[in-house]
Amino acid sequence: MTNNKVTANALEILAKILTPILRNPDFVWKLEDELIFCENYVSMMNIRYGNTMEYKVICDNELLAEDFPRMILQPMIENCFIYGSDPLEKRIISVNIKKEGVMKVSVSNSGVNMEVEKLNSLNEMLRNNSGNSEHIGLSNAKKRLTILYKDTGDIWLEKDDEGTLTVQIRF
Repeated sequence: MTNNKVTANALEILAKILTPILRNPDFVWKLEDELIFCENYVSMMNIRYGNTMEYKVICDNELLAEDFPRMILQPMIENCFIYGSDPLEKRIISVNIKKEGVMKVSVSNSGVNMEVEKLNSLNEMLRNNSGNSEHIGLSNAKKRLTILYKDTGDIWLEKDDEGTLTVQIRF
């Protein structure tokens, strides 16, 4: 392995992903921990998908010490790779986090052009908390928000005119 830098780098990143998961079994950790975890996850996925995504985070530093639901962002980021990566065109995953009474999180992917019917179907699934195995990441995120924040936790999808898909999360 000493002669294969890609494999060695991938194993190092994998260790950075697994270590905090194994050390902290809680449902909540600090926002800073979530962002570090996601940065490592994006690095691993870019190795897998051929560096097809640029990852941007917009977040004020004073929010980094806030409690944050663990692994809420990761399934959204994973979906960006699965449904929106393109080997011919670099796409952008943009995470925007702010607190205005409640925590407001948006995860946008410039590479998804979802049909309106599919978007409505997914939002209906999230409203009814009736996820299935095809949409396990969204469904699990909604269930975790409900467990942690009851009626104040919510998640839904939006699409703009340019085709950017955004997952909105509030708690």
